[in-house]
Amino acid sequence: MPAAEEGLCQFQASESVIPADTVIIAAGQSVDYEGIDIHKRDNKWIEVNSQRMTSMDRVFAGGDAVLGLETVSAAIGQGMHAAYAIEDSIKNKRRTILRVLR
Repeated sequence: MPAAEEGLCQFQASESVIPADTVIIAAGQSVDYEGIDIHKRDNKWIEVNSQRMTSMDRVFAGGDAVLGLETVSAAIGQGMHAAYAIEDSIKNKRRTILRVLR
């Protein structure tokens, strides 16, 4: 059994390296707008269009930064939607994404 230190456990031989051209990190509990000129709703949540692009060209957002406090599944859905839009932006095309109303 691994030894716990400050609530963390280390597992032998659990490290791995995954080659990638780009890594997008999504971590944190609040949005830091310092130095970013971006349109917001209620001066709190990032405003996006139907493709999850912000008022800054080719800058996308999703999850709690857009929706406010929501479910994990809603944030994951927004992340997937944004990922498709980012891919389309890179390939200079636009796909139709169906929106599921709940």
